[in-house]
Amino acid sequence: MIAAQNDSPLSSLTARQTEVVELVAKGFTNAEIAQLLKVSISTVKFHLRAVFAVLGASARTEAVSTYLAYKGPDDEPRAASDRTAPPRIAVLSFDDWSARRTRDDFCGALVREVITRLSLQRLVPVLSLGTAQSHWRGCPDPVRLGQDLGVSYLVTGSVRRSREHCVAQTHLLDAATGVHLWDGEFRARTRNGAGLLEAIAHGVVASLIPRMIHIERRRVAERDRRTYGAWEFAVLGCWHLERTSRCDNEKARGLFESALEYDPWLVLPHYGIAMSHYNDLMQQWTRDAWASHRGLVQASQAALDIDPSDFRAHTASGFAWMVSRDYDRAIAALRSAIENNPGAVRARILLAQILALRHQISDAVRLLSETVRLTLQDPTRWRVHAALALIQFSAKDYDSAVRSARHAQLGAPLDVPLAALIVSALSLLGHEDEATREAKQLLARFPAFHSERWDVLLRHVSARDRARFLEGLRHAGLSKCGCGRR
Repeated sequence: MIAAQNDSPLSSLTARQTEVVELVAKGFTNAEIAQLLKVSISTVKFHLRAVFAVLGASARTEAVSTYLAYKGPDDEPRAASDRTAPPRIAVLSFDDWSARRTRDDFCGALVREVITRLSLQRLVPVLSLGTAQSHWRGCPDPVRLGQDLGVSYLVTGSVRRSREHCVAQTHLLDAATGVHLWDGEFRARTRNGAGLLEAIAHGVVASLIPRMIHIERRRVAERDRRTYGAWEFAVLGCWHLERTSRCDNEKARGLFESALEYDPWLVLPHYGIAMSHYNDLMQQWTRDAWASHRGLVQASQAALDIDPSDFRAHTASGFAWMVSRDYDRAIAALRSAIENNPGAVRARILLAQILALRHQISDAVRLLSETVRLTLQDPTRWRVHAALALIQFSAKDYDSAVRSARHAQLGAPLDVPLAALIVSALSLLGHEDEATREAKQLLARFPAFHSERWDVLLRHVSARDRARFLEGLRHAGLSKCGCGRR
């Protein structure tokens, strides 16, 4: 550590406080600092509050800037003002390679629909159609175009239409190098009419966003941690959140909390924190279900307070109301999420589950069937099959429930509710040997499994279905009073 001058505020910092602010300046999160110093996160926050008071700072960024100004230029990390902003993206025109050209400007309409859906994601700034197209016509070189537009990514593609099918090829380019980062092909029946544009555009965006997050995560990992800002922490949090493991879930929440320390007005980190608490509940990763429930409610409300029109905020609110068993408010929140973004898959899935809970099975199946059509290229499509499995279980169609759950497991092999549903359904079908074998595998993968906790977790399942679910688990040898064999 560099010694501070006597007339500097740094002379008032303790050795531990100086150590903490040094680590903050290097880009470490509170959780990582706690691990490095072998103290609790609350202790790290206590030291940071003391640092803020000494330096007269009200936020993490201000504290680091003030500390570095007094400390001097030696080994100084980049200032917070130099931290990177979210990347910008431009959607260029799609070429029409159809054998028979039409005058309906299908390609132009598709580009406009893709831009609209990317904007609805509220994740990265999207250039307007006019700005991108005017530059594209005068500058076919993607690198120069990227420099002129000030964007990180370019999206372009082509369309081929026949009487039966429409095929759209989509390409994601690195605007700095012109390298193709990702290519996708999306097919739909031409006879779908008005739904054709919707299906292809949703497929493009649903596949493009996760791929861009993955690319951004790799780029962020290569950067100096001292340059991280809210976007970088949020990107890493999103990646860990989708990995469905306890360790990743905890790491995701810590990263989202770090993002909020740099920009408390971002909705994405609040949404991520809410969903990490929900994952703790559903995957039985929490020792205090009510504390996780409270965290879910608080984070979802914070997201709504920041932006009442953000679909993620309404989706998180829907999950919070569902866990609280206020289904009317949950339905209203989820419908708002879908209204703000028709491609809100998680909102659609949960809404279908609640409709099934209210015995509106046909409406639930219809909603999920529509969602399946929208998620043909979506890497999170497994969630749709998981929801379908639950509805089929509710309808006592146990064979279909097992098939749907196994299909969902291809995308989420470590999902606890899916494994438990398979055990219960096989048991209720009378396939005792297979159910017992699946139960043993469940306990081998999830030693902390505790069937007694399902009363808190399965809020979107009726009491009757929950009783049948637990009965199936007991018949398979999973004790209601704890994990283990009877």
